[in-house]
Amino acid sequence: MNRICTISFIFLGLAALMGCSGPATVHGDVPTQMPTLQLTNTDTPVPISQPTEVDTPTPVPATAEAPTPVPTVTPHPTPEWTAHEDESYTIVYHRCGELWLSQVGGQGEQPLTNEDMGTSERPCLGVGSFAISPDGRFVSYIVHDEHNVFVKVMDLSDGSTQMVGSTSAPDRVFSFGFQQLAWWNGTHVAYYVSEPPPTKENDTTQMKDLVVVDLETGESTVEPFSAFQYPSSDGRYVLSGHNFRGLDPEYLPYQIYNRETGEKWMVTDEDVPSHFLGWSPEGRLMLFNLTYERDVLDVLLVVDAETRTRQVITPEDKTAYPHGVAWSPDGQTIAYLQCDLPTTPCMNPELWLTSPDGVNRRRIPMEEYIRCTHISWTPDGSRLVFETTREPSIWSVRLDGTDLRPIADGQDPQVLPAP
Repeated sequence: MNRICTISFIFLGLAALMGCSGPATVHGDVPTQMPTLQLTNTDTPVPISQPTEVDTPTPVPATAEAPTPVPTVTPHPTPEWTAHEDESYTIVYHRCGELWLSQVGGQGEQPLTNEDMGTSERPCLGVGSFAISPDGRFVSYIVHDEHNVFVKVMDLSDGSTQMVGSTSAPDRVFSFGFQQLAWWNGTHVAYYVSEPPPTKENDTTQMKDLVVVDLETGESTVEPFSAFQYPSSDGRYVLSGHNFRGLDPEYLPYQIYNRETGEKWMVTDEDVPSHFLGWSPEGRLMLFNLTYERDVLDVLLVVDAETRTRQVITPEDKTAYPHGVAWSPDGQTIAYLQCDLPTTPCMNPELWLTSPDGVNRRRIPMEEYIRCTHISWTPDGSRLVFETTREPSIWSVRLDGTDLRPIADGQDPQVLPAP
């Protein structure tokens, strides 16, 4: 069994995750208004048990705010590139403590938030983790100041913002990765509250509560934390468990609950820790990393929730060390980064595609150094969006490796689904 590069799991503290880099417009002028995206909500929220008697901060009811004023955009020269000929799409990304939006092949880029709380000693302090709703209408995000953490939701159709929760030190919102600030359907967003270790000698984070907010009513439902929950996109299944270093316990084997039949069964093994990467778009297949050694991700595993079959889809030899994994919009292809050596950070990874059964693996030839981060698909499934090691840092490429082109300067790009 191969050994792949070590993944360092870092919790967001009171500082933002990204470095500060100035705006660099590469797709035209700033649009005068936000894109109008239609809300279609057919999902059923996952039921949450009633709160028990626990010592926990009361979630802040969702409160509407006026559209957030945006900072003035400084013009920058546009590189000479041929016109974007593929279907247009929209991405949201970080830039120096703020969220920005770029309409690729459309009206250009614009700032979304104005949450800057940075200082000369601590620049780019503001927006932390963020997540796009399944219908692409909302973006939820976490804001840090010196003492508090706030969870906000912005309606991308009109720019209005509401605060849906907050915590004060020493409690905080656990916000590592895309799973812990999550959309359960088009109107319910979930987040987790943690507390610091009980003693200075103990560096294990204590999880306290799961909070689910209904945007339509503004009501919050709280239950004590037992495991992270990952509802399927169709609402039929709920997967629970986790694999995060620094939590107590740091690994909970995953089990699945069928809401229609009431059945439960174990999905992953206790002796081979796994890390959940996401449901397929139709809500049937689950994607995991298998970690045969702590923080060493060896292979990708697909589990079918209906048949309970398990399939390793990457080679079990010395050439595959998978990272940054993403399902295509139609669920027929998985994109991932493959490293040649198990080192940290993953240097100069290769970009690969495979089908969920592990066949039809092929490499996308690249002429750029890709950062070992999350990959996003465009809504039509024709292109991939990712970060590179140069500026501007966000680029895209067709699936055959052609038309590699820049989008914007920033981090953590997420493509909005088709309206």
